[in-house]
Amino acid sequence: MSYSFSASGATADEVRTQVRDQLSAVRSGQPSHVELDAVGDMVDDCVTFLRPLAAGEQYLVKVNGSVSWHTPPGDLALTSVSANIYVGIQPASPPAARHP
Repeated sequence: MSYSFSASGATADEVRTQVRDQLSAVRSGQPSHVELDAVGDMVDDCVTFLRPLAAGEQYLVKVNGSVSWHTPPGDLALTSVSANIYVGIQPASPPAARHP
């Protein structure tokens, strides 16, 4: 099973909350993902490593992961766990253009 999502925000707390909400949604739909708390913690830590945002910037986080398993009768035995994150700073998205 796998998952992938991105989040962006004007503050560290905003992007962290979006990531935790997305991880919670993954957990609800795919409970075999045992790595999700660790992924959330990694995102939290990595956001603190970045310099403060300048005017017109926002945080961008991209997350993906997967698990594989072998299922003997009555048991779920994971055989692999993968989690990848990207945490960076990017220009804030400009407001959408309005058309007459």
